[in-house]
Amino acid sequence: MIEGIHTMDDKTDFFPGDIEIVDADLAERMSDIALRRAKRMASINSRYLATKRDKEINSEVDLLVGNASVSVDGYQIERRGLALIGDTGAGKSRLIARLIAERKEFQPRTTGMTVTKPLVAIKAPRPSDLLEIAYVLLEQLEYPLERELKAPAAWRMVRRQLKVRQVRFIHIDEAQHMLNMGDPDAMEELADALKMVMEQADWPVSFILTGMPELADFMTIYGQISRRTHKVHLENLSLPRDNELVAWIVKTIVESHAEMTFGFTVTDTYLGRLCHGANRQFGALTQIVRGAVEQALVDNIEATQVDHGHFVRSYELFSGCKPEQNVMSSRTWHEIHPLNALLRDQELARVQVMQALAERAAALRGRRRRKKKEN
Repeated sequence: MIEGIHTMDDKTDFFPGDIEIVDADLAERMSDIALRRAKRMASINSRYLATKRDKEINSEVDLLVGNASVSVDGYQIERRGLALIGDTGAGKSRLIARLIAERKEFQPRTTGMTVTKPLVAIKAPRPSDLLEIAYVLLEQLEYPLERELKAPAAWRMVRRQLKVRQVRFIHIDEAQHMLNMGDPDAMEELADALKMVMEQADWPVSFILTGMPELADFMTIYGQISRRTHKVHLENLSLPRDNELVAWIVKTIVESHAEMTFGFTVTDTYLGRLCHGANRQFGALTQIVRGAVEQALVDNIEATQVDHGHFVRSYELFSGCKPEQNVMSSRTWHEIHPLNALLRDQELARVQVMQALAERAAALRGRRRRKKKEN
């Protein structure tokens, strides 16, 4: 429940509701300091920082819902999908979860003794195949499976249950887990399964997919999904372009959410360290800053100030890095690749070779597929 809103141009800070104890027995066994810290961090972590990207995606959802709600002479608009694509730490899962929770079109409706859920949401398991996705959907649809099904039969049952239960939307988080780009036949079957759900004549269902950039690659290859889906990429943070936004995020969390001050001067260079350490991802940046606040509370539950050392420790815990690879303390921080901070030199070399081989294989498969289509 939103209790208050603080707005700054196209950036909005949503206030949380009351903090609830979800396990009273566990809470009774915690020290007073530990429980106080947990409550305070729960309040801080629950605050949501909305930016213009939230407005843009909300507009896309408006279009998706509109397409699902009308038809002309039995003809329904073909576009039935929205894909939200971003790197790890971009904040896409929380963004879409909050949007779904706030839109009344997606909320359960009660008619007499019947509860209708217009939207079902799943997280694609890893690894997963076509059958596994169908099983997860059927479980979420509360359909009891009394016998094993093969993939075609399972997806027929999914389509039937979507209509029976009047589900109009499916959200699949971590959608990249559905993909096996090394198996073109499996990818073709996945594309066909999604298309059949979206095109079911008597009950078409729309998809909201959130996932990594390879999800966009899948859609590029399989045009029947691409042309039915709008794709929104969450851009990486970039300085100096996003300097104001990054400063707002950092200062809002520390000064407004935690009600603390900085024990040092936050310069543009320092913001650059933070942005680089977060691999330029919005969600990762908020995690590191909140982690610094938590470290201040670990040092002193009555803390009113966040120091540089708290950011160093927060990044260390966030990345698992070696001391010399800590972006927040190294003089050569701009030379450190944040995703490689945990790797030893030999491991890093091996990973780089594997990445190069994987990229080469992917490019080769892409050329083969394009050549096959041309022929």
